[in-house]
Amino acid sequence: MNDGTLKSFESITGGANVDMSVDPPVLRPPDEHSVAEVLKKSTSEGVSVFIKGSGTMPSPAYNDGIVLDMKGFSGKAVIDRDDFMSVIPAGVTVETLASEAGNNGVRLPLDSLYGGKATLGGAFMSGFAGLSAYAARPLRDAVTGTRCVAADGAVVTGGGKTAKNVTGYELTRFFAGTMGLFGVVTELIVKLEPLPQSRMAVSGVFKKIPDFQRLLLSIDTAIRCAAQTEVFTGPEKAEVAVIVEGLESVVLSSADIAGNLMSDAGAYDIATAPAGEYILRRRGENVLPMETDFHTVTLPPASTGILVGFIVNLDHHIPVVAHPRAGKLHFVSGDTSMVGMVREKSLALGGKPPVSRSDIVRHGVAGLFSSSELDMVRALKRELDPKNILNPHILIP
Repeated sequence: MNDGTLKSFESITGGANVDMSVDPPVLRPPDEHSVAEVLKKSTSEGVSVFIKGSGTMPSPAYNDGIVLDMKGFSGKAVIDRDDFMSVIPAGVTVETLASEAGNNGVRLPLDSLYGGKATLGGAFMSGFAGLSAYAARPLRDAVTGTRCVAADGAVVTGGGKTAKNVTGYELTRFFAGTMGLFGVVTELIVKLEPLPQSRMAVSGVFKKIPDFQRLLLSIDTAIRCAAQTEVFTGPEKAEVAVIVEGLESVVLSSADIAGNLMSDAGAYDIATAPAGEYILRRRGENVLPMETDFHTVTLPPASTGILVGFIVNLDHHIPVVAHPRAGKLHFVSGDTSMVGMVREKSLALGGKPPVSRSDIVRHGVAGLFSSSELDMVRALKRELDPKNILNPHILIP
């Protein structure tokens, strides 16, 4: 990129918002108009634009071009507690919004335990969530409206504060999980939820690995309120935790039921505490190191316990975190043969192959798609971003 082109970007965002000390240069657009002008200029000049939030999502190395840093795109979130809606700049972090929502007596359906540093825009565009983001629903289901800037600089709006705002093709859902391949999100409208009357966590520690499938199914069948189940395994032990929420009387009885079922399954250290205390404890623990050998498996929820047991029996030293109701399982292993066995087992259970951070770093997101899905994504890319300026490193051929 020549000096003239770079100076033109500086004039768009202002010199104070450009970091020339790194390669590629980093631009921090102060507003949506600046984002649009940067993308217009990039398209006309054929300059690659690498979109960056908090950097919690792994990605391949940047090439020649510019980095569009959206982390500072974080004005005040507007929370309407009467309508349970929030209008949020894309750079606001998950933990910031969670704190503001809690102060207003509402909550957002996105976890602040593992993914708190992520920006809302990044979490929405990546399609990923923290490890315990399933107590309510995926973020994409809570976002009712978006403002995005397309590759040509056009501002595209989708949805709104109510379902009545949606006519024709639902563009909000289109952008969810697209990894910044088709646009840069600048604002989201998120449906919030009332805080439950009571929320408790029950956890049990096992020295002898239990029959996870039987235990998890018995808990799901017996408890009578909304619940989020988590499984943690490591060297020589395992922990199962259930967060129950709703009316206080129902929560208390459900917590007792879950504790008794864990005791019957062999748990020797059963603890009941307010959910907030449990979350703080987990936040202080390195439950699952986010290394390059970190793998994620998606499979039918009813089969999650089976895969947990399968992995633990292969090697009980492998750290595993599972969220059975979400059909999500995460594990850390650098043993390629072991990962291959997990792959075959997951496919046999109707799930998907493990997705590793190292694969994304080396090969982008192409490996997340089947061949037919990848063909469709590339066709959309040619149509909506013909010069391939937006995140070209993400969709490596």
